[in-house]
Amino acid sequence: MIGFQPYETFQLLIETGGVDRTNTLLCAACDAFARRGKPTSAEMEQFTTLAQRLFPTASPVARAKAAATLGRSDHLSPELEELVVRYLGDDLGAWLVDAPSLSESTMLKVISANDVALGAALARRADLANVVLARLFQMNSRKVYRALATNTSITPRGPYLAALARSAQMDHQVAWSLAARDDFDAALLAPAFFDLNESDRIRVIKAFAERETPAAPIK
Repeated sequence: MIGFQPYETFQLLIETGGVDRTNTLLCAACDAFARRGKPTSAEMEQFTTLAQRLFPTASPVARAKAAATLGRSDHLSPELEELVVRYLGDDLGAWLVDAPSLSESTMLKVISANDVALGAALARRADLANVVLARLFQMNSRKVYRALATNTSITPRGPYLAALARSAQMDHQVAWSLAARDDFDAALLAPAFFDLNESDRIRVIKAFAERETPAAPIK
């Protein structure tokens, strides 16, 4: 392959080594891909086949190292994202927050595992599709609600607004986060009034007053 010779080299070396060789090849391949610019469709296909072959046979330490390296790429397909999710280990939560982009399918797979910590990490992202947002709310987790309450990329509406308001009644951290937002109706925080600081209580009172003040008649 003229554009990216390391792939051909890796393929030739796979059959001749044991675990140590596999570890070296996996880490080198992921480093080469992460340093590469946007791959062609052929390069993406070749690398994906190679990575899917090497990851399962490498050692746990090498898998985590290679997944961390691969996760730095700006050009991951859903199949490569899945490898990062599967093998990254303890740093997965941070990667789910910071990855430049994540496919909807990867987000839904992460949520389907029902891991609250990972769900909370996803809830901090700015690129949540509506179907992903719905699944996060369905987790009904305090940690997830806390993350959603701080995510100003999400404008709560409809059932999501009601769910966050209910959560604020039971969790003062959610109430504090929502009170700090200009896009959240402070009047909805009335049930959590005594959990708020003084300035936020004043906002709640003002919000209620604005609701109760009739509109001026049109002359």
